[in-house]
This record gives sequence, structure tokens and C-alpha cells, in this order.
Amino acid sequence: MGHIVVGIPWLAHNRPMIARTLSILLLLAVLPPAAADTPPKTSEEAEQRLSQVQQQMRTLRRLLEQKRGEQGRLQAELRRQDRRIARLSRSLREIDRKLAELRHTLAVKRRERRDQLAILERHRQALADQLRTAYRIGDQEGLKLLLNQQDPALVGRMLAYYQRFNTARLARIRAINEALADLRAIEAEIGRKQQNLEQKQQQKREALARLKATRKERQRTLKALSDEIRRHGKALETLAEDEQQLQALIASINEALADIPATLDRQDPFPRLRGRLRLPVRGRVLARYGDRRKGTGGRMRWKGLVIQAPRGRTVQAVARGRVAFADWMRGLGLLVIIDHGDGFLSLYGHNEALFVEPGDWIEAGDTIATIGDSGGAPRPELYFELRRAGKPVDPAPWFGRNLARN
Repeated sequence: MGHIVVGIPWLAHNRPMIARTLSILLLLAVLPPAAADTPPKTSEEAEQRLSQVQQQMRTLRRLLEQKRGEQGRLQAELRRQDRRIARLSRSLREIDRKLAELRHTLAVKRRERRDQLAILERHRQALADQLRTAYRIGDQEGLKLLLNQQDPALVGRMLAYYQRFNTARLARIRAINEALADLRAIEAEIGRKQQNLEQKQQQKREALARLKATRKERQRTLKALSDEIRRHGKALETLAEDEQQLQALIASINEALADIPATLDRQDPFPRLRGRLRLPVRGRVLARYGDRRKGTGGRMRWKGLVIQAPRGRTVQAVARGRVAFADWMRGLGLLVIIDHGDGFLSLYGHNEALFVEPGDWIEAGDTIATIGDSGGAPRPELYFELRRAGKPVDPAPWFGRNLARN
């Protein structure tokens, strides 16, 4: 068998292809070769496999970043900043939730305070009425009635009246004192809640300041990364490598989920949802499946939807399923992949914060993330893909009129 001799000019001309080939070989070396030979038989085994896939992708990412030199270093820095932004965003969301709870509790306590004040006013009014009645009676005390030697039956009735009058007066006084004690307790609790609220607001201001500073650092990193890619003319090559990594990740997920017992709700399988899915986020659709990607000279096309939306808006799952992947990936930033059964996967990229973990079961409409620009997106947006048997499919028919209205 003869040998093929490759010259230096051929190597120089085909360097991008060689780089991509090396990336694929490196990916295959990291992923488990026996995944397809020994498919998991239970959901627990599948979750373990998904965890392994997540770890293997992290290992691959580190290896590729080392191989890419300065570009890899900048990508690693971008990943760290995106993750820090995600942590700060989740922290802010939790602070906002606690602030909402505190404000609700304060509103309830203030209503209780108003009710107690109304009760206190009624008791005071009743006591005032009793005092006015006593004043009108004058100084006809029980002893004077006895000394006046009036009719004994009348004296007995008057003494009984005075006894009831004094008992009622004491009851009113006790009720007023209890109402005052309740009111003081409510006011003290309002003070504590107000102080807690002010502390949470200060925490929010500090977290927002850290978030703003991190975003400024991230912008500098993105600019340096863009300059590095442009300087070496690797824009198209980078996009192609990102797509290859995503394809390999999808293949690994499909292998990890192979032959799992059907645990999804079979009464409404995913294929029957065609035309009835709701968009994962409300926003403006900037690109659709098959549209040409800018900066690629028409050589690459979008394989999903790009939906622009305000930063922080919630992203919902389009259907019931299990989270297969939730981590940072080059080109897509913080990415969630959901397995819907029947070979269907949905992908949600460029998120600012993730609220799910691999293995989580979710329902249609559950919040899984918030809109962001992680991974180097030019604006806050969501990249959505729908895949069947690992291959992207046009999501438009699945959303039907819900997409046509955008």
C-alpha cells in the first residue's frame, strides 16, 4: 500500500479544515465510546449519563480553550463572566422575591393595624358613653341610696344596675388595654419588617452595582475576542466549530437517553403538539429557520429562531420534558436542552440565568431561564432550536399561528 505525500502548500490552504477535524477528533476522544453499546435502562442511569455528558463537555471545553491560545483564553474569561452574571441575576431575582414577600407582609400588618385602631376607637367610644351616663346619673352612689331609706326593692335594682355598669366598664378598659397591646406588637413587627426591607433593598443596590461592573468587564472581553477572531479571519471557522460541538453534544445526549423506559406523559406525545406550541418568550423574531446568517457570505443559515426580548424576561419550556443539559457553551452561552421524548429536543441559548438542572422534570410553560446575551450575542435575545433525531427542524409549523402573529 503506497504512501500519500502532502506538501506544505496543501497544509496551509487547508488549515481551517484540519483545525475542525482536530476539534472533532478531540471531541470523540473525550466523549464515552461505550455510550451507545450500553444504553441506560432506567431514568436513574440516564440522569447519571447526563451528568457525565455535562462533565465531559466541560473537559472538552477546557481542552479546546487551551488549543485555541489567546482566543481560548478570552472565551474562558467570557464564560466566567457570563456565569458570574448568571449568579448575580439569580441573586437579584431571589432578592426581588423576598422583597415582594416583605411588602405583602407589611401590607397585611398595616391592614391589621388599621383594624386594631378601629376596634380601639370603638372601645374608647363605648367607655366615653358609659362615663357620660355615669355623669348624668350624678352622685347617686349605692351608699347614698341606702341612707336615703328608699324602697328596698328599688334600692336592690339600682345596686344591681351599678354592679353591671361597673363590670361593663372594667371589661371595656381591659379590652382597650388588650387592643393597645396588640397594636404595639403589630407596630413593632412593622418596624422589624421595614428594617429587613431596607436591608434587602441595600443588598439589591450592591448586587446591581456588581452586575453592572461585571457587564462592563464582559464588554471589554467581547471586544478583545471579536478583534482576535477578525485579526485571524476565523469568523466562519469559529461558527463552524461551534456547530460541530453542538452536534456532538446532541449526539451524546441522544446516546445517554437511548432505550430509557417511556416515562413521559404518553397521553399527549410531542408529535401531537405540532401547530399548538407557544413561543418560549414574548418578543420580536429577528431570524427564522433557513435565513442567511450575517457575516458568512451566505454559506451558513440559521437552524432555529432568534427572538429579541428585554433582558431578564422569563423563558418558558415549550412542552413537558426533562432537562438534558444546562450549562455554558461557546457560541450559545448559557444553554438549556430539554428532551421531550420521541427523539425531540428543544434548545434555548444566550440566557442570562438558568433555573433548572440536568435531570429536572418540567411542564410546558415552566420558567427555565431569563433572557440575556451570554455567549457573545449582540443583544439580549433567545436562540431557539427544535431537533428531531439530532437534526434541526423548522420550528415554524410547530408554533403555527403563535409564530405567525410575530
